[in-house]
Amino acid sequence: MDEYTTHLYLFYFVISAGLLGLMPAFVADKNGRSFILWWLFGALLFIDGRIASGRRGAPRPAKSRWAFFQQAD
Repeated sequence: MDEYTTHLYLFYFVISAGLLGLMPAFVADKNGRSFILWWLFGALLFIDGRIASGRRGAPRPAKSRWAFFQQAD
């Protein structure tokens, strides 16, 4: 295999990974998560990213670290 063919296969692999990463990113974005982070996760680890994005629910509101002291009287 020559150098040109190797670069062509690498190019196709990178484009395919980027496109496959869109699937978990859209699912996570629909659930209120970061599109860019989930796209990166899905592009690098597609199978894990697809499963994880579907299982994660909507993000919970951040709880104040002082909530214990701010109890209503």
